Amino acid sequence: MSVVRKRRTWRGGIDHHQNDGGEDDCPSRSLQHDASVTTDSEINSYPVTVVDDEDSDSDEDVVSSRLPFSLNLMDIFTLPMSPSKAYDDAIERKKKNTNEKSLEDHVESFKREMAASCPELQDTLLATGELLDDGMISRWVTARGDAALKSLQEHAAWRMDFVGENPYGVHEASIQEILDAHVMFLQGTDIHGYPVLLFLAKRYDAARFSNVISPCMVYAMDGALLSADKPEKKRIKVIFDVSSVNRKNVSIEFLESIFSILQTHYPNCLHTLYFVDAPFLFWAIWGCVRAFLSVETRNKIQFVSKSSKELLVDVGPDVLPDVYGGSGPWRPVQHSVQVVRHGGHMQQHSGTAAGSIDNNDESYVYTQIVTPIFSVRSVMFWICFIGATCIWILFKI
Repeated sequence: MSVVRKRRTWRGGIDHHQNDGGEDDCPSRSLQHDASVTTDSEINSYPVTVVDDEDSDSDEDVVSSRLPFSLNLMDIFTLPMSPSKAYDDAIERKKKNTNEKSLEDHVESFKREMAASCPELQDTLLATGELLDDGMISRWVTARGDAALKSLQEHAAWRMDFVGENPYGVHEASIQEILDAHVMFLQGTDIHGYPVLLFLAKRYDAARFSNVISPCMVYAMDGALLSADKPEKKRIKVIFDVSSVNRKNVSIEFLESIFSILQTHYPNCLHTLYFVDAPFLFWAIWGCVRAFLSVETRNKIQFVSKSSKELLVDVGPDVLPDVYGGSGPWRPVQHSVQVVRHGGHMQQHSGTAAGSIDNNDESYVYTQIVTPIFSVRSVMFWICFIGATCIWILFKI
């Protein structure tokens, strides 16, 4: 191996290296070099040992000596894409195409494995009101990987025990009390085709409904997935209105039961969850619940307000009631589920008028309760009452 003594010279703003023969390693100031000596394999194969005149062992000198051309710091940004960069990009594109195809391969592999080991799985799920189609298989394969079949078997056993053998899913009679309270609304599909589930937390009473919230959630999720027109649209947008809630409405156990259902038995079914107008009390509870959620679930959660336009842009005005700036009617979940179970479409469902929900809807609350409190007569009454109370206290003192 030959020994080359390197010395630095500076001409024209370009750092040049010269060997003992006086020839430049970089013959061109424009940093153009012969393409035949730019491959990594050829660069690494140079039999060159560097001995610096200044006895410097810095990595910069060693690296510079291995390059067939010199680089000025400012000239780095003007270099064209290197062959290795183009190769890396091609590899990334190939990986992306391979991943897209591998999901279909995994689905077909899952079907073959299911047919060989547990052919009764599809019938078991269908007996509990859940259809095992390609969309559901792809969601479970994406979430569980190689353990998808085992996880689905456990899920089927859970549904048979939790839901029972009913081709329509959860019996409405078992959750009739919470349905009559109009806590959940299935508003139809949004502008992108995803089902929209609306939850009014302030109507939820933990003392009354703690035992039925889980089956009610399964009932609503099954109905929402059934309302999607296409398999790829079977991902639900949930609007969780937590405005004006108190301790009897939300708790750690309440939120944990909901997210446990979503993460364990409906993987990859949640598109986005919007928490609307979260008060300070909710933030204290949310801080405890958030730690138990997966990263994928946390990334799908957004906090918005009724006054913002985010819901209108993401969901659309046709499925949002007027309190959220939309023009759609309130659609109680039981009415919508009955429509989709009988082959109807949510877009054709006229819904339930706001005035026919027996004083439980938002419009009634705002027009019959909120508005009278802030009327001129009410304000004058409270001013007089507070003034009279202050005068009475002064006389007592």
